[in-house]
Amino acid sequence: MNWGAWGQAEYCPPGTFATAFEIKVESEDATDDTSMNGIRLYCNNLIDNKQTKELTVSSTVQKWGDWMGKRECPSGQVLTGLRMKSEEDQGNFVDDTAANDLDMQCSHSTFTLNGGGNHWGYWSTWASCPEGWAICGLETRVESESAGDDTALNDVRMYCCAFTAI
Repeated sequence: MNWGAWGQAEYCPPGTFATAFEIKVESEDATDDTSMNGIRLYCNNLIDNKQTKELTVSSTVQKWGDWMGKRECPSGQVLTGLRMKSEEDQGNFVDDTAANDLDMQCSHSTFTLNGGGNHWGYWSTWASCPEGWAICGLETRVESESAGDDTALNDVRMYCCAFTAI
């Protein structure tokens, strides 16, 4: 959906790539359902085997909901693709949610991780980094709080960086 404004793009530190993610979701029993409120990437160094502290990055995050827990690729793998479950505009007097869930792909394989979001909407097609590239950043479109029908997270752009496997 296209409600809200794009937040600042955030990137994993140089030499690190996203190996896991987590989404923030408001439960389906809220009075004004916002569903997805944020996305967090977990960045790790997999290229030169340096032990570095795992870092997290996220773009704009709205205040509702809870973090659903880290979804992590198998050891040595990185995030390379995604698809998002979104609900279209429901019209007047019906509660809108926009983004509801996120699936992410590990290392261009058939192994995928589900974010654990809500059931509303339909899945987009898969978008993937080119072969030899991995997800290293993100930017989210989030609607600010209003007096009416809030939707929170509406869209995401994932950024890819060149990746040389171990």
